[in-house]
Amino acid sequence: MLRHINHSFLLSLIVIFGLAGLAGCASLGDLSDSAKSSTAKLRPNDPVFQALKAEIASTRGMNAEASRSLTEVAIGSDDLQLIAELLQTIIWYGTQDDALTVAKHWTRQSPAEAQAWWQRADLELALNHYQAAADSYHQWVRLQPDQALVWPVLVATLSTHDEPYASYRVTRLLAGKTRNHPGARFTLGLLALQADAYQDAEQALEIFADPGATLEHPEVYANAYWLWLQSRFAQGQQDQVLIEAADKLATATSHEQKTVWRHEYALLLARADRFAEAQLELELLLEDAPQYYSAIRSLGVIALERGRYDQAKGYFQSLFGLEDYRQDATFLLGQVADAQNETDQALRYFLNVTEGKRVMDAQHQTAAMLAKRGELEEAIEMLLRLADRYPDQRLQLLLVGAQLAVDDGDEALALTILEQAEFQFGTRRRFQFSKALMLDELENADRSIELFEQLLVQYPNDPHILNGLGFTLTDYNRSHRRAKRLIERAYQLRPNNPAVIDSMGWVYYRLGDYDRAISYLKKAHEMTNDPEIAAHYGEVLWVRGDSESAQAVWEQATKTFPDSSALQSTINRWRAQ
Repeated sequence: MLRHINHSFLLSLIVIFGLAGLAGCASLGDLSDSAKSSTAKLRPNDPVFQALKAEIASTRGMNAEASRSLTEVAIGSDDLQLIAELLQTIIWYGTQDDALTVAKHWTRQSPAEAQAWWQRADLELALNHYQAAADSYHQWVRLQPDQALVWPVLVATLSTHDEPYASYRVTRLLAGKTRNHPGARFTLGLLALQADAYQDAEQALEIFADPGATLEHPEVYANAYWLWLQSRFAQGQQDQVLIEAADKLATATSHEQKTVWRHEYALLLARADRFAEAQLELELLLEDAPQYYSAIRSLGVIALERGRYDQAKGYFQSLFGLEDYRQDATFLLGQVADAQNETDQALRYFLNVTEGKRVMDAQHQTAAMLAKRGELEEAIEMLLRLADRYPDQRLQLLLVGAQLAVDDGDEALALTILEQAEFQFGTRRRFQFSKALMLDELENADRSIELFEQLLVQYPNDPHILNGLGFTLTDYNRSHRRAKRLIERAYQLRPNNPAVIDSMGWVYYRLGDYDRAISYLKKAHEMTNDPEIAAHYGEVLWVRGDSESAQAVWEQATKTFPDSSALQSTINRWRAQ
């Protein structure tokens, strides 16, 4: 319903047509005789007529029709406040194409209105219109009084977008438009890291490694040097990066700088699996700065990763009394309980995460645990309620629900949820990509490949699509040579992505080149703890004749992922032979 709109002509509608009594109307034909008489005086292109149609449609759940009617009202108006309010309602309906039409009208009516350009850019990004989004964000940047301080706003927004690759592509275009302003380079570097575009991240951030560089507002880029090191670390330069990080720490000139840099250094050590050294650095940090609570959190995370659950619990419980950390600590305590198979305790923790950045993560965990306990319907119902409450998270929540159904083997339920998501998000690349992956898991190879092929036409240089199609083709023994070409293109774009490296190994395995297959799969297995990669690596070792090593890989993976169907099916298949 038009619950988000508050303007005079709708109030007039309530008086003239008695909209409060229209909740049961499915169409204009259901109006009372007096209302019919009044509406007969209106023409279809009359804004009042369109608003009335929208109200009736929305009360019947026909949001697409309501959206079209409100779009007609908006693009026929020059009232900027009305346009802005209508846009918010159309966004709430989830009809992004209509919303973009209205946003474009708003920028034409008020080209100096920064908020109009921001809304337009946000919608263009959501619809994967990369160049258009970059142009609109550029207009927004130009309208800001302080060019340096706009970038933290963009970082905060784009880094939380549900498609990191899309944010990265748009930011790369935007950086070119702003002549590589330091703020643009910092934003590009951060988003490139999130999208696994490590070479681009390194190039964007290298200016911040230059001690002679002069920057406005240097505090904005305080962690840029460490992001630069992370980009190189991810490209396999771990040893050199750790040496440079230690040297950087030795040059700290203030207590605050020393504290922050020691924490960053410890995190790099942990990423290199040098946990004992990382723990020592964090303990040294806390001796000098006992209230640097981020270090306590990091100690807890390291203990959790090492399986030292009592230690982890102690660290997280010490943060529980701090308001800024309470919700995060509650979530992490839930993860500890889950790792210890204390399902009821974990659920209690996750259900107590009610605000902050961890809310969605906690709800996802709760749903997964309910499904694991055999309460799939309850899990799906919870996710659907959340989708209604948080419309901006609706796609993510529906995809989580569909994936839970796939994992449970309920193909009918999974397809039903995907159909529901397709009605609203069918044009979104993220939806199409996720659907293709799920169809693959449901062993609907033809439909999965068809969808990947359609995506490849639209996004020929997307490494995830190249890898997804290539892996699916080779996994189902469809054109290994073409699969290899696709995966090699993905590898050129993402040479340090474990999933792509795994695909390289898998296609070589399918082609019978076991030595190359083992080389790639071993590298992928060492880079990430993933059950499917472990299954692939073990299978090739087994076929190569090294059953002892294969068993060791599988047994270790089973300890971490006891419920992985992909892992267990691989183990059972080969052990049965």
